[in-house]
Amino acid sequence: MGKSILAFDTKDTLLEVVGGKGRSLSEMTNAGLPVPGGFHITTAAYRDFVASNNLQAGILDEAGKTGEEAVASENISRLFSDTKLSSVLAKEIKSAYAKLGDNPAVAVRSSANAEDLPDMSFAGQQDTYLNIKGEDALLAAVRDCWASLWTPRAISYREQMGIEHDQVAMAVVVQVMVASDVSGILFTANPATGERSEMIANASFGLGEAIVSCQVTLDTYIFDRENHELKETMIGAKEQMIVSDGEGGVIMQEVSQSRRDTSSLSEAQLTGLADLAIKSEQHFGGVPQDIEWAIKDDVLYLLQSRPITNLPPAPLKDLKWEPPAPGATLLRRQIVENMPDPLSPLFDELYLEVALQQGMNRGLERTDAPYTIEDMTNGNVHLSVNGYAYQRRDFKAVEGVDPKLMADFQVKGHVEWWTKLVELWREDWLPDYQAMIKEYERIDLTSALDTELLEGIKTLANEDGYYWEESSKVFATAKVTDEQLQGFLKSAAPDHNFTSGMFLSGFNSRTMQAQMDIWAMSKLIQDDESLFDMVSATAAPKLLAALQSHPAGGPVIEAIDRYNETYGHQIYSLDFVEPTASEDPIPVMVALKSQVQDKDYDPRAHHAKVAEKRKVAVREIREVLSEEQMWQFRWHLWKARHFYPHREEVVFWLGGSWPVLRSMAAELGQRLVDVGTFESADDLYYLRTDNIEKAIKGRAQGKALPKLASMAAAARELREARKRVHPPGAIPIEQHANGAATQKLNSPDSNLMSGFAVSPGRIEGEVSVILSPADFDNMKPNTILVCPMTTPAWTQLFSHAIALVTDIGSILAHGSIVAREFGIPAVLGLGNVTQRLKSGQRISVDGDAGIVEILD
Repeated sequence: MGKSILAFDTKDTLLEVVGGKGRSLSEMTNAGLPVPGGFHITTAAYRDFVASNNLQAGILDEAGKTGEEAVASENISRLFSDTKLSSVLAKEIKSAYAKLGDNPAVAVRSSANAEDLPDMSFAGQQDTYLNIKGEDALLAAVRDCWASLWTPRAISYREQMGIEHDQVAMAVVVQVMVASDVSGILFTANPATGERSEMIANASFGLGEAIVSCQVTLDTYIFDRENHELKETMIGAKEQMIVSDGEGGVIMQEVSQSRRDTSSLSEAQLTGLADLAIKSEQHFGGVPQDIEWAIKDDVLYLLQSRPITNLPPAPLKDLKWEPPAPGATLLRRQIVENMPDPLSPLFDELYLEVALQQGMNRGLERTDAPYTIEDMTNGNVHLSVNGYAYQRRDFKAVEGVDPKLMADFQVKGHVEWWTKLVELWREDWLPDYQAMIKEYERIDLTSALDTELLEGIKTLANEDGYYWEESSKVFATAKVTDEQLQGFLKSAAPDHNFTSGMFLSGFNSRTMQAQMDIWAMSKLIQDDESLFDMVSATAAPKLLAALQSHPAGGPVIEAIDRYNETYGHQIYSLDFVEPTASEDPIPVMVALKSQVQDKDYDPRAHHAKVAEKRKVAVREIREVLSEEQMWQFRWHLWKARHFYPHREEVVFWLGGSWPVLRSMAAELGQRLVDVGTFESADDLYYLRTDNIEKAIKGRAQGKALPKLASMAAAARELREARKRVHPPGAIPIEQHANGAATQKLNSPDSNLMSGFAVSPGRIEGEVSVILSPADFDNMKPNTILVCPMTTPAWTQLFSHAIALVTDIGSILAHGSIVAREFGIPAVLGLGNVTQRLKSGQRISVDGDAGIVEILD
């Protein structure tokens, strides 16, 4: 066999030669696993066919037509169908086919050089042709298989995964057809939960094509990996099966009623299947496998084995949510509300352990307090449990210091005290923080020493912690005055549904300005027909690049650059392991595309409507309150409005130094990659500073410390596993009733959930569950946004949300302000609402009573 044809037992199993499917089949054959015989038509044959017929330019031209994948695919398919295989290649294929038997039926399968990978399966993206008989039919199927490299779904998938079209090529697997009695799939780990102790098999009668294309309801078997004992059996309906038609094709056939209710596999067959599956996994280095198999006349064959794509980490077991000491009380509140995910080790150390603690002590020192924060606690105020951040609430009196005096020291210098808080924030705390950021922006990262970079990371984290601890006094006072207004309304007008949110909405803010800036970009695009068509047809991940390359995209790109200069430092999560808004432009592109396509959307009109509602509420309350009560109302409203706008400004700059910090981390991390210590630059975030210092010392000596990369990989995997855990809002659990808690404890079974009423109104609708920025493009217009929490960088989602519901947060949270500004009902702090709901379910939201009802 030449370079175009290779036998299954070839040792030349490079991905670039035989593709992902072919590589796997050759390795399985050489491992002695029961694989039906066959041969490879290599990627070289595909490339020769394309090059000798001058097809590549036409293919790439068609594939590059954004938003026209279906038409492009049809045109490319025509290029292939109009071109014959060379006589030399045709002869080689016929010769290899003859060696398989006397005109045997074969399966002709695509095997691209970018498929069956741990993070990209490409499953179902290219085509398979079953029960092919005869030389002419085989040659036609090979050509069709090549063309299927350019199906609409394959083109779109590559674009989503960032794979360049000119880098892909197609090998073809020709394999003796197993006219299976039963076929299916087996996973050597649970693909849904990540549980490694379970194996799951799906099975049905007939050929496996009906299974992989989801055309039948399968039998499902879950069994223990160690002893192969069946834990659960679910018999599917198995209404139909695909079988050979006996003439070189396949047909769908009804399964008799009597067979539908029977198990398609016996216990002995399941045991044999499990044994072979584990052997296959062991051959592939212990990596959990997704295995296709078939049984004919009680003989088991393996047709494919590939890594399970995006397998979750193994679930954590026996987790305990316990306080660090008897009597300690922990809540997920205040600054912690900006840390929804488990923390990276470096952030846990530098921010929770050091920055916030030192920030509180610096604040106390500024007010000449004769004690430290450690005198008030038995440990750090902020700490993590199972990777999740909590705030301690079990403070104690300091011996020898009057409790009233302690409170005075904590606000001393602020107001004679509280009226000067905003002034201190505006003239001292924020300018000092911004000046420090600019100072570090001027550092030449490439010439800085490793030790200087690490010290810069520490300093930037520390300064952000200090900024928060001082500026949060403005934030907290805004909450207090908001709650005082709310309390007054409830006591003065108990029979009316007045809430503070009615009177604290419709004002100009930076949040609304960000929305206006995106809207202005959308108008630029709507005014140009070619831009509008391009944006409408382009997926959000590709949109920025498409705008940059479009002849009319210049003004829009300039507007995006200005937007990033203002808002690019914003965080989706405070943990600096996560990219900032400017590093991850997709959420902004999602919002931009959504507004471009909604030509009726006008934030000015919406804002005016919310402001009018506020004026109506003021007129209505005048009819209810006495003259004396109106004076009290005006006093409470003045206080609340004085602080209200500033709490968003405080949060706007939270994590403001992260772009500089992450640049330093990237530089230092890459240096440690180059020396051989790290696998990737962001390994840095998964180590504590003592190990980073060891890495730096090793680099200075020209030594690699690869064990640190292994430690980082383990910490990364642990963090991913922890993401699948839902932390309680309070430790101990009964502390959910604590007045400072920002999460309610709701039953996992009740359809009625209670939270904090933060923005008035009642509405019913479908939900979009958005867990992180990676899900932003799943936000459907005119749905209820359900998420763990929000920060200013999440604001883009609000323009088409009709209500807001969160796990974490109360009247102090960012979401309460934004919901009021957009005039939508909001209930925050439901604790487990993201666990209870899936996108598409219907709920009702009562922003007056703080109640959410699950309707589906």
